[in-house]
Amino acid sequence: MVPEQSNSDGHPPHAGLVAACRHGDERAWEQLVRGHAGLVYMVIRRSGLAGHDADDLFHDVWIAAWEQLDTLSDERRFDTWLVTLAVRQVRRALARRRPA
Repeated sequence: MVPEQSNSDGHPPHAGLVAACRHGDERAWEQLVRGHAGLVYMVIRRSGLAGHDADDLFHDVWIAAWEQLDTLSDERRFDTWLVTLAVRQVRRALARRRPA
């Protein structure tokens, strides 16, 4: 994974966006999604999911991220937190697809 970049205060540029999202700023959320969509989609595609399954899971990851944003303890670690969340969602999706 690519190391997170920092702005002039030493924090990644998305840390302020996360804080704004926690206060209900929808524009900040849109910026986070746009800025991290490729990362989430890469995690999903590496699992072998494609097409509608990948698209559905992509949306599920972002819904879960919004709902669980308060569990992020360090806004500077948003990328790591998001990838972990995406991997968990992928594992759940793959487990549901397996025959019993």
